[in-house]
Amino acid sequence: MAAPHSSVFNAPLMALRQQNLGPMALRTPLPHGLRLQSDTAAVITGTMASPRGRLLTLNTTVQNSATWFAFRLTLGQADFTGLAGLGFWLRSAAQRAMISRACLRSGQDDGSHIDHYYDQYILSQAAQTDHHALLMFDRAPTIPITALWREFILFLPTTQSLDCSLIDLRFFTIETGL
Repeated sequence: MAAPHSSVFNAPLMALRQQNLGPMALRTPLPHGLRLQSDTAAVITGTMASPRGRLLTLNTTVQNSATWFAFRLTLGQADFTGLAGLGFWLRSAAQRAMISRACLRSGQDDGSHIDHYYDQYILSQAAQTDHHALLMFDRAPTIPITALWREFILFLPTTQSLDCSLIDLRFFTIETGL
């Protein structure tokens, strides 16, 4: 079986960047397996948009902090056979400096999931900033090569209101045997 190409992971992001989705309520389902979610106890209000050329802009007010608040992307490929690693590049900006963290989630047969966090935290600030991170599977033995499903999750701050943009996000793959 050939290793999945990065275009498999990038296709839904490319499709969203080409659309122009005006302001909408938080947690409005986005196309292409993308969503913004929080735990049920959270009271986070605001708007989000996906203007052409940007992935997502958020303007939120936290009234009751969340345990988690995240941008989630269903990855179209659950079988990582032939891959040695999966990385991402993110361009972001935020009115007030904020820290977020990326995670690869893998669904298991028993209904549970395995989370593996990328090593670096992501700092977003007023100036557009580029971030990149890579998970090499030989250094992360808890990541199963095959899974029922996969998600990329960007955990956002849970206690502060946000005015930020996820300008662009792209994935890249490292094949085995190179």
